[in-house]
Amino acid sequence: MTSTDMFQEILARKEGDLSRVLRNRDGIAIEKSADQMDEIQYASERELAIRNVDRDSVLLRQVRAALRRVRDGSFGTPRSRAMGIALYPMSGGGRSGPPGARQ
Repeated sequence: MTSTDMFQEILARKEGDLSRVLRNRDGIAIEKSADQMDEIQYASERELAIRNVDRDSVLLRQVRAALRRVRDGSFGTPRSRAMGIALYPMSGGGRSGPPGARQ
């Protein structure tokens, strides 16, 4: 098994885990209470649950994008290179490289 295969397997497991977590959104339910302190506590817990769902959604999109790159063979190459974009365009005097690099 190559390191890419192992990484793809890890990503696939992570994708499954995140998908299961995101299906359970019980923490977002709005609960009403006669006690104002309970209302504040529920709102705080709901806000935390929403932030967690948001974070996990972003992570799931990143995992799926990485899996697509593994499948199409572009995983491990800089995105700009995979897209045919020069990382450091030629600047004045025929020099190339990152800004501030010495020639």
